[in-house]
Amino acid sequence: METADVTKEVIKCIGITSPGPHVIIFVVPLAVRFTQEEEATALHFINVFGGKLMDYMIIIFSHGDSIKKEDSIEQRIKDSPQSLQKLVKKCENRFVVFNNKLTLKDQKKRQLNTLIEIINKMIEKNEQPFYTDEMYKKAEEELQKRMEELRKANEKMTAVDRRTTVRNEVENDEGVLSMIGNGIYSFGQGMVTSAVQATGVPALINGLTSWFWK
Repeated sequence: METADVTKEVIKCIGITSPGPHVIIFVVPLAVRFTQEEEATALHFINVFGGKLMDYMIIIFSHGDSIKKEDSIEQRIKDSPQSLQKLVKKCENRFVVFNNKLTLKDQKKRQLNTLIEIINKMIEKNEQPFYTDEMYKKAEEELQKRMEELRKANEKMTAVDRRTTVRNEVENDEGVLSMIGNGIYSFGQGMVTSAVQATGVPALINGLTSWFWK
């Protein structure tokens, strides 16, 4: 995808999850080797959103059925590239293995409950229950403006309905999406550019610029 298209999807995610997500899940398939592209993706988002992101990240190792009975996930991690080992360490070893081939409901429920338990412990440990940063704060400001417009237009509309309506507008590429993008863009070009350049991938700010001009 072109940088502008990726940027648009990132802004959508920020708008839909504002004021911030409780958890960021990074999926790593065990069926294939951890690639440089996956490493670059992780570094990209860490550098864009800041190191604090790691306090809210959990790794799901999918295709757990590929682990042999005599093997273990700990051994697989130990034998994996250094980049993945470092990512697991930065996540404070918060990970769960998902077996994609489970058929019994009880088995599926158990592995899901394991994930939820890790999420709940992480939320309790963090000083703030959800992740946020300046980009999220700016996005929330724009969302609040739009929700106020909806309130004035229909005072009977509940706060939950207003939030749902605005999130749907963001997802459907309506005007509020550009408002959010403008808010993020205006809060500080230099800060975002310097954060992203360290990854060696196109800067988010450049994507914002080209997206606005289209």
